[in-house]
Amino acid sequence: MPNYPKDIEAEIIFLLPEHGGRKKPIISGLRPQFYYDGRDWDGTMHFDTEEHMPMGIPIIMYFAFISPECHWGKLLPGKEFQLRDGPKIIGNGRILRLIDLEESANTASQSETYSIMRKNND
Repeated sequence: MPNYPKDIEAEIIFLLPEHGGRKKPIISGLRPQFYYDGRDWDGTMHFDTEEHMPMGIPIIMYFAFISPECHWGKLLPGKEFQLRDGPKIIGNGRILRLIDLEESANTASQSETYSIMRKNND
């Protein structure tokens, strides 16, 4: 299993297929959109197990953002969000705690790629 950062820990309830949820199994490594404050954000969700995750009940998940620097200062424990697969909502969640988000944001903002992108957008 890849070693993703644990930017956040969250409680999530994946919707059952009959309620519009995903028909395929929920497993670590999926890349749904993390939706909050009117925007979708890319990243990877993962779990402490490689088993298929149950739908319809609360479970603990971790999320690693592609752009963690965009979330530092915006996400706090208690913040609600949705996981989406395109326009389809597949789960509703709530952040429990920030784990690696600050470190991930600092690392990303110091990277050469990030500096070039910022320079090109100024």
